[in-house]
Amino acid sequence: MVTIKIPCKSYVKKYLIARYGKKHTITRNSFLGLFVSELLTKEFDPKQKYKSYEAEYEIEISEWMFKNIGHTISVKSMEAIGSSFYLIFREDLFEYVQLQLKKGVNASNAIKEFLNNYDIKEDELKFESIYRDYKRKKLSKKGQPIKNV
Repeated sequence: MVTIKIPCKSYVKKYLIARYGKKHTITRNSFLGLFVSELLTKEFDPKQKYKSYEAEYEIEISEWMFKNIGHTISVKSMEAIGSSFYLIFREDLFEYVQLQLKKGVNASNAIKEFLNNYDIKEDELKFESIYRDYKRKKLSKKGQPIKNV
């Protein structure tokens, strides 16, 4: 197996570990595997410079995939994967809040519970920041803020 380290935020890494495990072996049987395998290439450019990030999530590529599909991900694609990881995290958080709202839990408490479930600390992701993001982005179909926020 070959390991590729995908840059991401520390809280996103915690979420990914809880969802996919400490390392995720790429196969075409999962969303993450399908997404990443489509970005693999056999073209290696030693001049590529990867930015430094606070955390990295490790994915593993089988020898077969290494030989037949690819072993390298471009810097641009690597950054796109990291951004996509954040979007998956955010969508799951917002979906969790929506489900909790239906149970009568307010959005603030639902967000706190979600962050606690993944052991995400205030210094990794500010509660007020994600709460404002939730209120700003999750609007009802009529364009009105969601109730019980």
